[in-house]
Amino acid sequence: MTPPSPSKIFTATWMGSPLREAVLIGASEIATPTLVSHADNLHRLRLGRFFLTGPAKVSLYSHGAGGGFFAMLASYLLSRTLVPVLV
Repeated sequence: MTPPSPSKIFTATWMGSPLREAVLIGASEIATPTLVSHADNLHRLRLGRFFLTGPAKVSLYSHGAGGGFFAMLASYLLSRTLVPVLV
């Protein structure tokens, strides 16, 4: 999880952008790499379920993968919506 880097926001304000525009610039510069990183990790979490069989799939991995999947999804959504507002 990579929240908008304060250095990107500070750089944009130093170059003369208003604060609101600087936050949007800082958030947009890292949006694609963050999306690719989260999508890759979510894919790996869900893909592992299909290669397991028996009790490992049902009781061990499935619940952990489901929890990790929703935690990373919530993390991405919060980093794109709430964190830029708080900075």
